[in-house]
Amino acid sequence: TRQVLKDIHKIDKKILPILFANCLLKALEPFVLIFVSSKLVDSLIKGKSAKEIFTLALIGAAAYAIVYLLSSMSENYKMEITDYLNCKEKNLLIRGIFDLTFEDFTSKDYQKKISRHRQETEGMGGVYYEMVYQFCDFTSSIFTIIIGLISLGTFYPSLFKAVDIPVLGSAYFPLIVVAIFVLLALALVKIRKNVEEKNEIDRSLYADKYKIYDFYMRIFSDYDRLKQIKIYDEKDFIKGQLQENFVDQGLKHDKKINIRTGLSRGLNDLVLTGVDILFLLVLAVKAIGGLFGIEALLIYKGAFAEIVGGVKVLIETIGYQKAIDPKIDILYDVINLKATKEKTFADHQENSTDYLIDAKNLSLSYPDSKDLQLKNLNLQVEKGEKIAIVGANGSGKTTFINLLTGLYQPTAGDLYVNGSRPNL
Repeated sequence: TRQVLKDIHKIDKKILPILFANCLLKALEPFVLIFVSSKLVDSLIKGKSAKEIFTLALIGAAAYAIVYLLSSMSENYKMEITDYLNCKEKNLLIRGIFDLTFEDFTSKDYQKKISRHRQETEGMGGVYYEMVYQFCDFTSSIFTIIIGLISLGTFYPSLFKAVDIPVLGSAYFPLIVVAIFVLLALALVKIRKNVEEKNEIDRSLYADKYKIYDFYMRIFSDYDRLKQIKIYDEKDFIKGQLQENFVDQGLKHDKKINIRTGLSRGLNDLVLTGVDILFLLVLAVKAIGGLFGIEALLIYKGAFAEIVGGVKVLIETIGYQKAIDPKIDILYDVINLKATKEKTFADHQENSTDYLIDAKNLSLSYPDSKDLQLKNLNLQVEKGEKIAIVGANGSGKTTFINLLTGLYQPTAGDLYVNGSRPNL
């Protein structure tokens, strides 16, 4: 996470400060309404003049309009910057891929990482895009909690004051409610993290099945291949493959993820709503006891409701970080992929041979394979000489041509074409 934020800051140093401002403004918006509404209700109850109430309403509306306008401007900037960061992320991926050799493209490790990245970012803007919204949700929730706690400032002295109501009026009851709130919030964070850890296992299994779906979707987008499918009547076979591997098995893992996430969020809502109701009881008891008036009651209730909402978002973002971390790892795995053989001056050094093609003990095995596709091939072709390369399927004809063009690099031995080692 820190690495992503550092990279975003390097791209444009204005991004994070503006996002911070956006988070603060979003957190302030509801509190402006809470304070203005409580003042208006208090003025009405006290029977103040229409002029005073109208003036207060105008001041409140102006304050809210300013905060809302600034918040909307920064929100639009956030939407623009996420598109910009999405392009930057794709550029980083392309630059990293261009540095690889053809051998690297065909390796199982590369194919697995690229497929997982494509599956994780399908239908969204990418890792940078998601990280911006995750960062904003987390920061906004922190600001909301802080502003809410400040708004409750005048309420804290009444926490330790008892009123003449059994149990609920005890000086210790509010402290018990606060302790329950804190303990339940910590428990919900742990539950959410555990849910995302299990979800990540199912996401990995789903990604393996998704590769089959992705493979056939690519085939369907090619006219010639689609024509062959119709000619050879392979529809039933493909439908069976998709049904068995993607629909029956793959979507089963996706369903588990959705069920776990839904139950976790529902539990959060249920528990935190219960705490909110308990706090409302505390406020009602204190107000009946004459410790504060209607204006303070509305402020305290609104502030605590916002704190509960902030905690709810905070639990979600902390838990969801478990889902984002693997996506970040996958992104940097792809960006940091290195060619299996770096190009050096020795790759292009001249060979003192008069042959057009000179292969000496040439061997090659594909990545992730222990079998040699070519083994100790020795071949010399004179300049001007015409030859034909023939052999059974799988005998290595195409592999040898790929070596000649530099698409593959030999595992062992030497190969010179026109006096130089072939390398793209």
